[in-house]
Amino acid sequence: MKRFVLGVVLMIFLGCSPSVTDLGYLDEDYEGFIEQISKLEKTTMRLYEGLPHPEWEWQLFETESQKSGVIERGGHLFYEQFQDLDEESSSALQTLLLNADSYERRVASLKGCGGFHPDYDVVFLKEGEEVHLLICFGCDEVNLVRNDKVYMVDIEGKGSAEEVFREVLGGFRVQRPSTDLF
Repeated sequence: MKRFVLGVVLMIFLGCSPSVTDLGYLDEDYEGFIEQISKLEKTTMRLYEGLPHPEWEWQLFETESQKSGVIERGGHLFYEQFQDLDEESSSALQTLLLNADSYERRVASLKGCGGFHPDYDVVFLKEGEEVHLLICFGCDEVNLVRNDKVYMVDIEGKGSAEEVFREVLGGFRVQRPSTDLF
């Protein structure tokens, strides 16, 4: 009994984070995601900005969500006015988004980020179909939504992809009020 109590106390004070191999990866989503982005050749894109985070920026979220010009897309709120991207911006963004090296397998764990909340919805328009890349900087995840199927991956964090995502997409922050987050 003493060992059990000691073990619980040590876990509380030292933390108890399982290794990546203990958590496992969601391989099916990663492989499916990579397959799907390989099909998104250069095409027309629209960019929607997400509202402030509903938990971390709750007061700002409440204010912004009450304004006209807010729409719901896939259970998340976005500013209705999308940005059509010029050729140069579209090319830079597609180079980043369609590069498999920009992503890594999603670790099957809770991240403590307050839940997936997309900062951007990049919509690829192809032959009447919309394919959505929902990008969340809070948990560094990207969800690809196509034909009601969702593929989830993490933004590659060992290299510079995360910084490039923030740099490239930061230039498209037009409607969302400026804060210290994202």
